[in-house]
Amino acid sequence: MLAKGDFFANSSSPHHLGRQSASQILSVTDSLKDFFQLSKFDVFYHSGTTEAFNTFILNYVLQQRPFLFVYSPLDHQCVLANRQRVERMGGSCLALLHDENGDLQLEQSLKLIEEQKRKTNLPVFVNYTWVNNETGVCWPLENALKIKKAVSAIIHVDATQSIGKIAKDRELLAELDLYSYSAHKFGGMKGVGWSFVKDLGLWQPIMLGGSQQKLRSSTMNNLSIISIAMALDELKENKNDQLAQQLNQFKQELAQVIGQAGQVLCLHSQNTNCNTLSFFLKKYPAQMLIPLFEAQQLVVSSGSACSSGTSQGSHVMNALGHGQWARNLIRISLDPTIKSEQCQNLQKATVALIQKLI
Repeated sequence: MLAKGDFFANSSSPHHLGRQSASQILSVTDSLKDFFQLSKFDVFYHSGTTEAFNTFILNYVLQQRPFLFVYSPLDHQCVLANRQRVERMGGSCLALLHDENGDLQLEQSLKLIEEQKRKTNLPVFVNYTWVNNETGVCWPLENALKIKKAVSAIIHVDATQSIGKIAKDRELLAELDLYSYSAHKFGGMKGVGWSFVKDLGLWQPIMLGGSQQKLRSSTMNNLSIISIAMALDELKENKNDQLAQQLNQFKQELAQVIGQAGQVLCLHSQNTNCNTLSFFLKKYPAQMLIPLFEAQQLVVSSGSACSSGTSQGSHVMNALGHGQWARNLIRISLDPTIKSEQCQNLQKATVALIQKLI
């Protein structure tokens, strides 16, 4: 529970205002452990999952510890961008396999990992994206645990897109090693996030300086950290099932309307979240479609906002075999608190716009 007061003071300061800020951060930390039932994990605050992942991967690189880096071609760009670093310091990279719907091909992937580990005898570090940010496809955590047990891997779970968007967003597996989050994905402030760390002793800080946290030197961002708890408090009432049903209806109708003119991504995936719908039209680049949506007062994006500066289009589209239309991807993301009527209106407006275009 958050106390009222002024928490602007530096939480590392010894005076009473600093102690008040430090106490509030500790309260947020305790609430996170309780919310996700990970009482034995440490909490590491940072600017978001991109910083968190780089912290963990750079621990291997800077210590010149070669390792087998396992990732997915569907992962966030912060993951893919580190492959060359790993290879330059003598490590090896291996991509997990997925099918045309973005679902993990577990058995085939396990065989590849086991074979590569026998060949290299390297320790294994796996980035496992729980929910994909462009497709909404979910990979069950149980599969990550199977990989861990098979090759004694360290598992980093990119849990950024899970909170408020899947039914089991709080059901984390304590056997896995690392979970990372960004607060702005569920209503917290931008530029803050946290990771659950099972064994702090395995990791060293990348940012050196003070001793505010074992894994990060920098003045603590009090108000942003407090916003994490405030945002989570608003999502206690989980409406995922109802929203997932509406989104599925939306996808089915949109796919029927689009027909051969394009495709709704991962329509037949075994597991998806309740708020992400991505599609493309073969004849229309996203930069042509976005203004048409805006004219209808509908805000959509083209793939990941984090990669909006690139001209290459969506790497996820490439990985799913739609590379020739990589610049055509449109992503609709629903607010987890959206009302049923609002979702229905969005569906009608989107379908009507697409019908005019094709």
